[in-house]
Amino acid sequence: MPFYLHGLTHTSQIKTLIGHIRDLSVKFEGFGLPNYPSRIPFIFWEQYMTLRSSLAMILACVLQAALVLVSLLLLSVWAAVLVILSVLASLAQIFGAMTLLGIKLSAIPAVILILSVGMMLCFNVHISLGL
Repeated sequence: MPFYLHGLTHTSQIKTLIGHIRDLSVKFEGFGLPNYPSRIPFIFWEQYMTLRSSLAMILACVLQAALVLVSLLLLSVWAAVLVILSVLASLAQIFGAMTLLGIKLSAIPAVILILSVGMMLCFNVHISLGL
């Protein structure tokens, strides 16, 4: 069954459409007709369906691992908490700058955010070791 996707200009419109098509596919699977839509629009826009929740989970895991490693490196849990709070504040600033500049969250800014945690962590740990 072909899908002709014309006139969709915003990510939210495309996400809504793909969600409706997924629901339709589930309904047909209930009738015993296994299917799942594929091709370029569905493969490309699949990343946007769970991007925010995946990014939140990855950032939480990275920050938790950083807390453990920095507390072992600095031999102080309190110093590690301060470093992580500084990294969280910097992440909030990056999200704010992205909003002000009109940069929408996609796969590339998500990867940049994850990598920026490592850069901020390195900077903050060096300052903590200096003190």
